[in-house]
Amino acid sequence: MTKRDKILSMSDHELLSYCGGDARRWAEAFCLKVPGAPDVDLMLGWFANAIETAHDKRTGEDATAPPEDYAINSPVLDALDRALAGKRAAVMLAYADGAEIEARSQCLDGSIWLGKEAAPVWNWESFDYRVKRVEPDYIDWSHVAPGWKFMARDEAGQTYIYKSRPAIDDELSWFSPDSFSRCDGRFTSYRKGTADWKDSLVERPEGE
Repeated sequence: MTKRDKILSMSDHELLSYCGGDARRWAEAFCLKVPGAPDVDLMLGWFANAIETAHDKRTGEDATAPPEDYAINSPVLDALDRALAGKRAAVMLAYADGAEIEARSQCLDGSIWLGKEAAPVWNWESFDYRVKRVEPDYIDWSHVAPGWKFMARDEAGQTYIYKSRPAIDDELSWFSPDSFSRCDGRFTSYRKGTADWKDSLVERPEGE
């Protein structure tokens, strides 16, 4: 098996273990996964920055600190550095695979994550990044009569409940041959999620 095939066949866990804190390995994996990506040497700078920032942020050390200050517990610190750097590199690879990325400023309210419309700049010194969390639509099923078993949101953002499992009908909406009823705006417990409408189907939990 070639190196290329080996990397492309790895699971996320295997890739994290393989790359660890090695910026060049992360850069090579990124370029293999993304057609038309910049060359490895350019991506190497991105990943090296992420790994170095991970180390500095966790240890609180300046890059000019004497090497012996770090060497005291280097095996443990190295392991922690690799884990944090690996998580950051994994976010970058997830973006390369098409995942939507959220960012938050380290200078503002740490609870506020914002979607990124443009390509992330990967400024790990000032921002944290993560793969966007996908939240399903929610409704308190105890408010819904027992015969209604499914809920889904259409392309226009309107949400319905169904008696039998619906299917996407015309690339715009869900359809079920049985009864359906609009639920958003009619049930106070309804909460719209962040999942794409094609992934919005929710089944009523057993016993509710």
